[in-house]
Amino acid sequence: KAVDLVDKGLGDLAQPEFDRLAAENPDNYLAQYERLYSLCRQGRYDEVVKSYKKLLKHKEVTPVAYHLVGVALTKVEKRKEAAKVVKEGIKKFPDAGVLYMLAASWAYSDKDYVASIRLYNQGISRDPMFWKNYLLASKLLLQSEEFKAWGLVYAETAMLLEEGHHYE
Repeated sequence: KAVDLVDKGLGDLAQPEFDRLAAENPDNYLAQYERLYSLCRQGRYDEVVKSYKKLLKHKEVTPVAYHLVGVALTKVEKRKEAAKVVKEGIKKFPDAGVLYMLAASWAYSDKDYVASIRLYNQGISRDPMFWKNYLLASKLLLQSEEFKAWGLVYAETAMLLEEGHHYE
């Protein structure tokens, strides 16, 4: 029920339940992750930053936890720490496209388009079913006359891979 509330943008209503579950189950990865995810969705990044280290040390940690923490650290303007966390995540999960996507987005925001496309492509080669790297790479490639055809190929691939949509 709490997860549904977060998905509907009502994380503030779900947060007490996540806090209770996390307190009652301090060693449960999912309880800890969902609590921090809910905080992140509410824009309460400072609170995520204060309590993420235990989550990343958990034996059941997943790549999305590293992504979540990277986003939260970026939002509180701790980009160096975020980059360190994402680099650790890539080392632990070298096939996690979501982590390459975050690193590529930082390169893009720094106007380092070569590094950005390189990182999107690394994400694509490591996790070819993760459609968002194709989509974001296509947006970058479509800005260039020289690589516009590749941008179209990447956009089409993203559309075909995107979950829940059927294109004919």
